[in-house]
Amino acid sequence: MRKKLTLIVVCVALFNLSGCFADKTIEKEAPQLTPENLYRNASDAFKNQRYKEAASLYADITYQHPYYKWAAQSRIMEVYSYYRMQDYDSAVYAIDNYISMYPVSRDVQYAYYMKALCFYNQIFIPDRDQAFTIKAKVALNLIISKFPRSIYAKDAKVKLDLIADHLAAHEMVVGRYYINSGNILAAIKRFKVVVEKYSTTHQIEESLYRLVESYAFLGMHKEAKIHAAVLGHNHSNSKWYKSAYDLMQRSE
Repeated sequence: MRKKLTLIVVCVALFNLSGCFADKTIEKEAPQLTPENLYRNASDAFKNQRYKEAASLYADITYQHPYYKWAAQSRIMEVYSYYRMQDYDSAVYAIDNYISMYPVSRDVQYAYYMKALCFYNQIFIPDRDQAFTIKAKVALNLIISKFPRSIYAKDAKVKLDLIADHLAAHEMVVGRYYINSGNILAAIKRFKVVVEKYSTTHQIEESLYRLVESYAFLGMHKEAKIHAAVLGHNHSNSKWYKSAYDLMQRSE
């Protein structure tokens, strides 16, 4: 009886073991999708806004079939899939891989542009610090220097103007905070940054007025008059010049 029981246990163990081997054999023999099928599936996922699935499938093409005729295009589409998901970190990682793998491709300009957009789009996200603004500025300037005649360079210049205005606005916010806190000297430093670095932005008129206001508050009337004169010379129709003029009239 004991021998029969042992024999049964051994048979069961062998049966289970053979099943495991069978499963592994099935896994190994599972047919691998052709690059054409992968690309078709990825494109279908992208078309139906399943961007995460699309990114994964496009990545599979470049890893499994690096010499496929649309491997480079698959990498670009992987980038764009992440971009549409607003997964900017993954997009930038994929972009860097693309630039490393295809540095002279026809789409490398687009890759640099997409990298700049990934940083640029994060500038206006609440609670983001200025690090993304600086990264976007560097990336956009790189496009202008590397591809000065491209359509991407034209858009980069427009976005750089918007970035300058954004940075100037940030300086103004901090400057106003210092004024409300009674730290006038710190406020003056912020407003002078706008005047010296961002004189072509929309913030220049208020920054000049705030300098007039701050210097007048400190009793530094000469400096206040100088900035009021600059404001009047360049922006005589501005509401800020009218306010500065009224302020100087009262302070005399």
